[in-house]
Amino acid sequence: MLCAHRLTLGWRQTDLAARSGVAIATLRRFERSGQIGFRGLAKLLVSLGLVDSFLAAFKPPVSSPKSIAAFLDDKPTAKRPQRARRPAHPPK
Repeated sequence: MLCAHRLTLGWRQTDLAARSGVAIATLRRFERSGQIGFRGLAKLLVSLGLVDSFLAAFKPPVSSPKSIAAFLDDKPTAKRPQRARRPAHPPK
């Protein structure tokens, strides 16, 4: 994904390495094997403008009703009942 995006931008590996601050050897290894540390990945994502796309991949999909009937039948989830509170002072 990152390599394809880099190529779409018309950047060479050396361009991305210079813009991101990631060593060229690290970038080449990443594009070849997928191995990279978190900090290096974060730098590459920021440099390529892909942070939002990357984070969106971790969000659970939003489920939508399958039909209008399912939408109308959907009831809000109930809250958990609260525990009874103990009185501040014991009754006399």
